[in-house]
Amino acid sequence: MEPPRLAVSARRRPRPGPYAVGKPKEYLASQPGEIVQVDTLDLRPLPGVVLKQFTAHDVVSRWHVLEVHTRATPTTAGDFLHSLHKRMPFPIRAIQVDGGSEFKAQFEAACQQRGLQLFVLPPPLP
Repeated sequence: MEPPRLAVSARRRPRPGPYAVGKPKEYLASQPGEIVQVDTLDLRPLPGVVLKQFTAHDVVSRWHVLEVHTRATPTTAGDFLHSLHKRMPFPIRAIQVDGGSEFKAQFEAACQQRGLQLFVLPPPLP
């Protein structure tokens, strides 16, 4: 008799970092700064030129902060977080990001140093 085969998946699933957590369903924003969503977008102003736009959106006030960088790395994301604190007209309490690699490592450390909650959206399901 053969031993039962175990299912093996070759796909690695991204895991949230040590500081980032999923946003609880009961956590709702009622004041500006309670949840600020941060994401990146590719800009292609000329053929062969790719820039990264960092966007922060406050879900209550709908206030936006935008910056353009040449690369989307954890270091540039941390720099954007520093700029975000200076440019928002209210204190930030929580940041919500997707699971992008630019929001790992130094970005998580910067959020933790500032005492910000860091929420990571779950990966999309098929």
